[in-house]
Amino acid sequence: MYHFFVNLTASNGQSKKRWKALKKILDQKHISYSLHLNHTSEEMAALVRKITDTKEEPAHLVIVGGDGTLNLVLQNIQDFTKTKLSILPAGSGNDFARNMKVSKNLGEALQHLLFSPTEHILDYGEAYITLAEEETVQLIEAPVYRRFLYGSGIGYDADICVEVNESPLKRQLNRVGLGQLAYVLMGIKQVFSRTSCKASLRIDGEEKNLERLFFVTVMGHEYEGGGVPFCPQADPRDGYFDVCLVQAMPRITVFLAILLVYFRKHYIFREVTAHRCKLMEIETDRPQWFHTDGEVLGPIKKVKYVNQTGLHVVT
Repeated sequence: MYHFFVNLTASNGQSKKRWKALKKILDQKHISYSLHLNHTSEEMAALVRKITDTKEEPAHLVIVGGDGTLNLVLQNIQDFTKTKLSILPAGSGNDFARNMKVSKNLGEALQHLLFSPTEHILDYGEAYITLAEEETVQLIEAPVYRRFLYGSGIGYDADICVEVNESPLKRQLNRVGLGQLAYVLMGIKQVFSRTSCKASLRIDGEEKNLERLFFVTVMGHEYEGGGVPFCPQADPRDGYFDVCLVQAMPRITVFLAILLVYFRKHYIFREVTAHRCKLMEIETDRPQWFHTDGEVLGPIKKVKYVNQTGLHVVT
């Protein structure tokens, strides 16, 4: 049974028009499905939990929206063995769809999903976060748990997510189909405004202390941030995270490194290092913004990443 979750507000409301075209295909092909439109986050979470509970029949969740909607659904899947997940990209960043090579043409993507599907069993990430109260810098000791599909980061990339989510620029660019440009522009801004922090890391048991951490991104896939290939060697089926660790550099060098990341040449700088691991822990000396699949949470001071597998994705 297909369960379609349609975010009609995705990509500045463009997904409403796209859904009408998809519905026409479903009805013409006499496909049986259930439809869930624009629930609140709490209602959608409860609905996903109910549908994917072990007491229910196996479910195939199809998300018509962006990475934010997909991430919300992921948080609430109850039984991974009985749940299949698909994305028809109708957001602005669409990084998971890009990583999975899902067609930008939603009609083509739906036809492929219905009549020549490919099933993948993928890794996914778990993050156990210790939040910080920003004003008092006191830790909230009970860890917050988050899953993520393609990537999670602390520092620069999370700062970009904060700015993109708060800025009207993204909505304006979405109107003309250029929502991804918001990430590029905010990324340039953050090069010149972001400050480094001290951090201690444990990567598969190996300890590393950094005096000037610019950012760290933990990836299961190649792309995040609207198509930035921070970890070009990442494979979501190998049981490992790929980690891009960046220490502070002169501003102009950071700017050059960010430009070169689009050509997958950012590791030529000694301050940019690649790592692979199943488990990583990070603690910073002051609160930092944190994201999972572009969804911001924070500020935080501690996070433990664990690689898991068993996510059934159909494209």
